[in-house]
Amino acid sequence: MFLFILHLKFGRAESALIDTEDKSKKEEKIEELENLRDEGLKKRSLIKLILVSKSLSKDRYQLHSLIKQYFQDKLETLENPKILKNKFTQSLILVSKSIPNSPTQKDITKIALAIPHLINIAADLIDYVSDENLYDLFNILGYFHEGQGLCSIAKTWREQALEVSKTRFGKDHLRVVIFRNHLASLYYRLGRYDEAKSYLNDSLNIRIRLFQENHPDVASSLNNLGQLYSTLGQYNQAKYYFNKAIKIYIELLGEDHPDVATVCNNLGLLYYFQRRYKFAEFYFNNAIEIYRKSSDEDNIEKANSLYNLSELYTRQGKYIKAEPLSHQVLKIRRKFLGEYSREVAQSLNNLAEIYLEQGRYEKAESLFIRAFNIRKRLLDYHPEVANSLNLLALLYKEQGRYIEAQSSFLESREMYYDLLGENHINTRSVERGFKSFLSSMIQKNLVSKLHKDIFTQVTLIKLH
Repeated sequence: MFLFILHLKFGRAESALIDTEDKSKKEEKIEELENLRDEGLKKRSLIKLILVSKSLSKDRYQLHSLIKQYFQDKLETLENPKILKNKFTQSLILVSKSIPNSPTQKDITKIALAIPHLINIAADLIDYVSDENLYDLFNILGYFHEGQGLCSIAKTWREQALEVSKTRFGKDHLRVVIFRNHLASLYYRLGRYDEAKSYLNDSLNIRIRLFQENHPDVASSLNNLGQLYSTLGQYNQAKYYFNKAIKIYIELLGEDHPDVATVCNNLGLLYYFQRRYKFAEFYFNNAIEIYRKSSDEDNIEKANSLYNLSELYTRQGKYIKAEPLSHQVLKIRRKFLGEYSREVAQSLNNLAEIYLEQGRYEKAESLFIRAFNIRKRLLDYHPEVANSLNLLALLYKEQGRYIEAQSSFLESREMYYDLLGENHINTRSVERGFKSFLSSMIQKNLVSKLHKDIFTQVTLIKLH
C-alpha cells in the first residue's frame, strides 16, 4: 500500500499516473480522489490522506508548501522527533540503494521519484543519516546523475560526500578514502586529470599511513594511479604503479588471484596504447588464463579481457582471430547481462568495427544501429549514445552517404559538448574526425552537397 496526498487545488486532480488499462476504473479512481478532496475542503480540513493499492495506481499527489510546513512544525512538537527522522532517512535510502554503478534508464526511472526526497535529506537532514547509510545516500545521488551523463550535478554530490565524511570521520578515515576515489573517478570521466590525480594520490598516502605499503588497498590505489597515467600517455609512470600493484597482489593473494588478472589486463591496455602489440597480447592472455583458473565458468571479467584481445587483433588487421573472440564476448555478455545492457552494445560495436574495417558495410551498419538503439533506450542523452553516433558517422563517410555522415558527426559532437564540455578528449576526437571528413569533401569538391549549418561553415572557413 502507498500513501497518497491530495494536492490543494480546485481543478481536476493532478499528476495522475494510474497504471490500469481499464479506462472506466481509471476515471472512477480520479473521481474518488477528487470527491475526497472536495469533502475535505468543505469540512475545512487542509488535507485528506488516502491509501491506494499499488496494483491500482502509481499516482502521486504532492503536499502544498503550506501544508508541508504545517507537518514540519508538528514534527518538532513530538516528544522525540529525532527517532522519526532517523527512521525516515533510513527507510528512504534503503528503498533506493539498489541503483547499480552504471544504471540504465530503467534503473533511473525506478528511483526517480525518491531523488527529490534524498536531495532534501542530503541538504536538511544529513545529521540524521547514520554512518552506514551516508555512503549509500551519496552513492545513489552520484550514480543517478552520472548514469544520465549529468556529471556536473554528480560532482556536487561527490564533493559534498567528501566534505561531510571528513567532518564526521576525520580526513584520514577509510570511508573518506572511498569518497575521494569516487570523486577522482568522476574527474577522470570529465577529463580533469590533474584533479583526479590529486585525489588518487591523497587516497594512496592515507592508505599507506593506515596499512603500510604491503596491503591490498594500497595495491588498489597504485592500480588506479597506473590507469590514470596510462590514459595521460605517461607510460613509464603508469608501468611503475602497475608493477608495484601486481607485486603486492601476488605476494599477498597469490599469482592466480583475480586482482592480479585486473592489473595484467591494465598492463595489456598500456602496451596496446603504445602499439607494443606482442606485450599487450601477452598480458591480455595472462589475464584470461588467470580468470580461467579461478573459475571454469565464463564471467564478465574474463569477457572484458577477451574484448580487449579482440580489439587488439582488430587494430592489427587480424580479423580471422578478432571476429570469433568478439562473438564469444557477445555471447558471454548476453548470457549474464541480457540483450539490453551497455556491455552488449559495446560488443556489438566491436563486431561492427571488424566488419567496417573489412568493407562489410551492410553488416556493420546493422550492428551499429542495434548498438545505438540499445544505448538510446537505456541511456537516452549520454556520452555512450554520442559514441554510437560517431561510429555511424564514420561508416556513412566510408559509404559515401555524406549528408548522413555530417548529421551524425554534428549530433555526436553536440552531445559530447553538452555533457562533457568542449575540452574533453571525446569532444575533441569527434571534432578532429569531422574536420577530416570536411577536408575530404573539399578535396572531392563535394562541399556544396552538405547542410549549411553554422558549425560546418565555421569549420570550413578555418580549414580554408
